[in-house]
Amino acid sequence: MGNIKTKQELQKFLEKVDSEQDVGPFTLRDSGIAEELHKKLETNALRYDNEPVTACPHCNSLYLIDNDVTGKLECYNCGHEIEEKDVVIFKSIHDYLDESSKDSDDA
Repeated sequence: MGNIKTKQELQKFLEKVDSEQDVGPFTLRDSGIAEELHKKLETNALRYDNEPVTACPHCNSLYLIDNDVTGKLECYNCGHEIEEKDVVIFKSIHDYLDESSKDSDDA
């Protein structure tokens, strides 16, 4: 469970993200996600680790982005375009991490 962050770790990470966003003409990270995390910190709603997460059916990565041109999801890790109906949905990040650790133990 080393991937779970405390509130202080999340605040420090968001401070870093905010400073990186101002460095160049293009944002380095998804500003929508950063804004959502800021709101959750402000309202103390940090139960995000119990929310469902979606993963790529090809490589099991959580880094899925919306492709504005095709209207499909695209995996940033492996590059596959994914129909929304094909994504793998885990009940929580804990379920995802448990499944990932099983896969790495099998390898």
